Amino acid sequence: MYYVSRGGLQGLGLEEGVRPSCMECVEKHLGSACVLCGELADGYPYRHRVIGHLHEAEDESRQWPALHRAIREARKRFQRDGVTPDWQRLQGLCRLCEGA
Repeated sequence: MYYVSRGGLQGLGLEEGVRPSCMECVEKHLGSACVLCGELADGYPYRHRVIGHLHEAEDESRQWPALHRAIREARKRFQRDGVTPDWQRLQGLCRLCEGA
């Protein structure tokens, strides 16, 4: 999700309606998706919530192309095949991107 205050992008080199990526938001959404995957395994009907949080993490990670692609791939595999994302791999990619 992208938010812009009235006239708020001048000088930032961003498209109208787009705000910068946010690593804290990426981690928040990946963490939520991870917790919900655990509850999904316990029988709670959270599949769509997991997909939603993965999509939000994907959206927030546009600044880091490798992370963005990995999250998108994980979301699509989860949607298509029910494969639980590799949370450790995604966490490692987040750390690499933070250091870049």
